[in-house]
Amino acid sequence: MDFGNPGYNDGQIENNPVPVLRMEQTTFWQDVQRCSDRYWQRWQNRLGTPPVGTSPYWSVVIIGRPGVGKSTLLRHLIHPLTLATGPTCWPVSVLTPDPPILWTDTPGWTPEQTPVIQQALVAADLCLWLVTPGYPPELEQLLRDWGRPVIRVVPWGVGDLSEPDPPLANCIATVVVRLFPGTQRVRTEWPDGRGEWSELPLPVDVSALQTLVSEVLQYRVAIRCVNQLLVLARREREWVAQQRQTPLPWGPVVVKALAMALTPGLLLKLAVSWLTDLWTVVWLSRAYQLPITRHGIERLVVALGLSSGAIGLASWAVWADGGFALFNASLWGALTGYGVQRVTRAYLQQGLAWAPDGPRTLLERIYRQLRPGNWLHTWVGHCLHLVGDLS
Repeated sequence: MDFGNPGYNDGQIENNPVPVLRMEQTTFWQDVQRCSDRYWQRWQNRLGTPPVGTSPYWSVVIIGRPGVGKSTLLRHLIHPLTLATGPTCWPVSVLTPDPPILWTDTPGWTPEQTPVIQQALVAADLCLWLVTPGYPPELEQLLRDWGRPVIRVVPWGVGDLSEPDPPLANCIATVVVRLFPGTQRVRTEWPDGRGEWSELPLPVDVSALQTLVSEVLQYRVAIRCVNQLLVLARREREWVAQQRQTPLPWGPVVVKALAMALTPGLLLKLAVSWLTDLWTVVWLSRAYQLPITRHGIERLVVALGLSSGAIGLASWAVWADGGFALFNASLWGALTGYGVQRVTRAYLQQGLAWAPDGPRTLLERIYRQLRPGNWLHTWVGHCLHLVGDLS
């Protein structure tokens, strides 16, 4: 378990020969946070309320199957603490002032409790997953889609536990804890050759997990920042998916079809086709109030060229006088106008992610500044993969 040297420690820079970040950490994260806030304010009407996680305390949630020891683990982590034992139907939260962490003990995972656990994960910054053999794959998939950092906690004595396949990329560490006192047989050898077995008492030991959580807390500003970007990126994806289900307006399609039918001459048809497509692009950008970014402009220019080329090819291939030529031009005008609308709307919608202060752009900026091989670098790469379908 190699965490490397922490790259963020309460705003102070450690004298590391190979720093995690190649710039002053406090300034870097504050700048990313400011960009994220401006981005949310500009698109608040589409992204909704601010991302959860702006509270002054950190949020850690403990999940696992019923009876695996979630409440017991929490009692040992923030001892002394009195918690009710036995099954519960709702999360139990405890706030510790130093460090300021809201610890949430969730009900044992069952299909019926999935909405309750999902609600607890919404506001969490970090998850402690208490793993035992035979854990449900649905719980693993829930954490995989959640995307935020997960620590796999393995109770001592449960036997070998294989890693998830495919690996859980947002699992930043795995640690073994001893939740209950136990015994271990020890053999003593005497000089005269005699030997005897004795029982060595083993106390509860969660020190490894406590040390690990303390180290992760040094990254709390970075984790909070990336988690908020992940929330924004997911809201982008939800908004784009919702917009894809809305029908395209037929006005630009009818306008282009009529323009192609009434325009004489091949060259004039090509010019009118290009102008009507350009008007469609500008009109859609105004209608959706979305930017035409440098990432999408090249694709839009290609779409305009292909659309005009299709008009020219159709007019050249079926060149005739009379009504058939008018029908041919209007049909191809309508088809290409509809296609340009689909391409334009898709790239305008994805312009949110391509904006200079968009979540994907900011995640890529963070990823480039992190040292390869560090768990934070790997986890941010996993977040980029989760939002990759926006590109």
